[in-house]
Amino acid sequence: MLALAAGRIGARPPVDLICATAEEVTLPHAADAVLFSYTHDLINSRPALENLFRQVRPGARIAATSTKLYARWLAPANWYLRATHRGYITNFEHFEAPWALLATYLDDFRLDTSPFTQHYVATGRVK
Repeated sequence: MLALAAGRIGARPPVDLICATAEEVTLPHAADAVLFSYTHDLINSRPALENLFRQVRPGARIAATSTKLYARWLAPANWYLRATHRGYITNFEHFEAPWALLATYLDDFRLDTSPFTQHYVATGRVK
């Protein structure tokens, strides 16, 4: 994936490509914002969030989007979600509210979702 990204950006700055886990990455400079897109396991990892948020500017903007379970009464749809996501998620802990840990690190936390959708968008600012 890193080689593919490097080929796509070419010599266009300012892009820093880094191959590291979120728990161990060292960013080249403090970030103003972080986007978590379909990163269920990462936003449920306290060591990853703590490492990343130590390296952002105070009040950095955060956005996360991914999938979640439907309301419990839509059980057939949840079975389908689990079946189609099993190759991409280490485990389904917190899949009913994947943003819960992330929210504890943020001020001005906002969540946009509903029982009738599998998607969510969570936003806030690092405390």
